[in-house]
Amino acid sequence: MLAAIAAPANAFADVLPGDHAIVPGVRIGAAELSPADQGALTRVLGEPARSERNGDHDYYQYGAEGSDQLRVDFDLVNDAPFEISTTSSNYRTQDGLGVGSSEAAIRARLGKPVCQGGSDTGAAVIAYSQIWFSLAQGIVTRAAIRTRVSPGPLGGLVCHPLE
Repeated sequence: MLAAIAAPANAFADVLPGDHAIVPGVRIGAAELSPADQGALTRVLGEPARSERNGDHDYYQYGAEGSDQLRVDFDLVNDAPFEISTTSSNYRTQDGLGVGSSEAAIRARLGKPVCQGGSDTGAAVIAYSQIWFSLAQGIVTRAAIRTRVSPGPLGGLVCHPLE
């Protein structure tokens, strides 16, 4: 018991088991953007179910398809997560936003986005300063966080700045 009391607090001390919070720019569940490195991800989340490398980024998949699935885009140059995303409806922001939310609900709670984009097939993207959402037919299919979201490519679409 003394070891637990004497142990230093770590970056994940505020995350409880089963925590499904999306905190824009900070974390999704126990997966944090900063100050995390590959070792921290493994200690907190365990070994990924899948991983792949694309250039100077590694992509780690945690959880099975359809479960509490998290995907971490890890920037190897900066040795830190670049983006964390989920396709699970179990994760929610403080405002209750996440996979399954409507575009109208996002706009009502978060206001004017930084950028948005779409395609003729009904796929869309809407982004705010530290969180962005992929949508299909106006419903969120993926929620993602970064320390800073900018106009440009997001989720396979181009997010155009709003004036």
